[in-house]
Amino acid sequence: GQGSFGDPLPVLDEAFYVNMYWRRPPPPGTRILIRNPETGAAVVAAGGYETGPGDNTRVGGVTEEIHDHLGTGHLSVLQVGFLVDQTLPLGPIDCP
Repeated sequence: GQGSFGDPLPVLDEAFYVNMYWRRPPPPGTRILIRNPETGAAVVAAGGYETGPGDNTRVGGVTEEIHDHLGTGHLSVLQVGFLVDQTLPLGPIDCP
């Protein structure tokens, strides 16, 4: 795959990425926390590759891998935030 900026995504980033309607897109690969507010499950995702989703009634979307780890699905309500520690690895993370 490739993001809307035209370059191929790193393989792990492709599995764990978030797309949003960015006013100013962050640099590709920016670490973003995605959290299921009902369960507290969280995933570190990569942002800045793509703007979307196709349905403009939503502000963002995540990959199926993220939904799988969070126990969510399309149209689920998720919490999203930029991570201070941009060195965290992509994937599931325990958040207190």
